[in-house]
Amino acid sequence: MGICRGGNLLLGVSALPVMVEQWWFLAIIPIVYIAAITAISQGEVHGGKSSTGIAAVLLIGAVLSAILVLGLLRDYQVLAALPFAAFLAGRVLPPFVKAARQPSPDLIRGAVKAGVLSLIVLDATLASGFAGWPYGLLVLSLLPISTALAPLFAVT
Repeated sequence: MGICRGGNLLLGVSALPVMVEQWWFLAIIPIVYIAAITAISQGEVHGGKSSTGIAAVLLIGAVLSAILVLGLLRDYQVLAALPFAAFLAGRVLPPFVKAARQPSPDLIRGAVKAGVLSLIVLDATLASGFAGWPYGLLVLSLLPISTALAPLFAVT
C-alpha cells in the first residue's frame, strides 16, 4: 500500500516527466507514512503491543522530520509547509500515542482512521512546500469531503 501511495505522489510529479528523475526520493515519505499506519494496525482486532505502537509513532516522527528536512532543498518552502505539518502532527500523533500507550482495538482503529484520513494532510503539506500555501489549501479542501464520506466505508 505504501508503494502505491509513493507511486501516486510520483504520478503527480510526472506532470513534468523530467522531474521524476530529480524528485523520486519524495515517494519514500508516503511509503514510511503508510508503514506507520500498517504497523499500528497490527492489533486492530484483538489488541496490539506497545512496542509496535512505539515503532509506528517513531515512523510518524520520521515523516514529520523529513517534511522539515526538505527545507534544505532550494525548491521547498518550509515556512509554507509548516502550518500544514503542524496540522498533520496534531491529527495523527495524539491517536498514535494513545494507541501505543494502551493498544486496545478501539484506540488502534482510531489511530488507523486518523492516519488514513490524514494522508490528504500529508499531501497538502508537500504541495504547500513545493508550490505554496494556496496549493496546499486546495489539496486540503479534500479533507472535509473524505471525512464526510468516511462513515460510508471501512476506513480502518
